[in-house]
Amino acid sequence: MTSKTIKIQESSIYSEPTAFHHQVFLDEEFEDRGNYQQLINLLLTSGDDDVITFINNHHGGRVEVLLPLINMLEVTAAHTIALCTGSQSSAATIFAMYCDELVALDHASFMIHEMQYGSIGTAANIAKEVEATQRRNRKLMKEAYGGFLSDVEIEQVLSGQEIYLDADEINERW
Repeated sequence: MTSKTIKIQESSIYSEPTAFHHQVFLDEEFEDRGNYQQLINLLLTSGDDDVITFINNHHGGRVEVLLPLINMLEVTAAHTIALCTGSQSSAATIFAMYCDELVALDHASFMIHEMQYGSIGTAANIAKEVEATQRRNRKLMKEAYGGFLSDVEIEQVLSGQEIYLDADEINERW
């Protein structure tokens, strides 16, 4: 970006860029933490005049990869927009919920479901992990979808039911 000087009659107007609009394509599942270091850096270093639009079209991924990203969405100074262009499922919908704006284009859709996970270890440790994971999942679902889904719908999701929404329903609820 370069500065411009425009001469208007006897005065001059001096303009310089003060903000950036970034477009980030999210079209692969949240699987490898190492794939998101640049995105985390962008969220941490963007200013309050910056805008980051996430072009979102994927099926979610691993919650342990998602959590640092939503933490950064909460602390970034930039204005964030989730632009949903196709089918979003699972963690992809949670990511969108943490953006400042959400726009679902025609034919976009959401599939919201309870967290899926597995565990390996001793029976006692598996029981502890399941208990801790259920607490985390309940808290995340209520924080992410509160005000977007009804309390009844959140409880339905937490009991294993899936919720499907089309673009009109997404935009109406947002």
